[in-house]
Amino acid sequence: RGRGGGTDSSRGGGRGGDFAKLLPLLTDAEYPEDILIIVRPYMDEVESPQLLNHKEVARAFQMLGRLAKWEHQGPLYLLSSRTFRALLRIAKDFADSGKFNRTTIMVAVAGITDLHMKHQVRAGNTVVDDTLSALEAALGRL
Repeated sequence: RGRGGGTDSSRGGGRGGDFAKLLPLLTDAEYPEDILIIVRPYMDEVESPQLLNHKEVARAFQMLGRLAKWEHQGPLYLLSSRTFRALLRIAKDFADSGKFNRTTIMVAVAGITDLHMKHQVRAGNTVVDDTLSALEAALGRL
């Protein structure tokens, strides 16, 4: 048990101490690309979104949105990133399966909204729209 309590599986997919390390890394990132680099090792292209938990996914979107707000290097084309698209799919899967709670849904939606407001993603993109629809439906089920 770590300081946060609970078992490894309740904290994030049985990674042990990684959970305690990942949230601060996401929070301390300086650039949107850093977020994608941090989460990439925890994604299995084939079948293992369980390597990230709902708090980490929500924080990743929160920080992507926050960092994009202050990005002065021009548009970041997140939708061309495989990791970003995988993160959207994981968020949709978590929403569909009830793994998000009210707070993490709101944090993820706020991050995606920030990205949209800064022209980093656009409505009308299937992956983005499907993710937002799933998050909205999940919120309605709570």
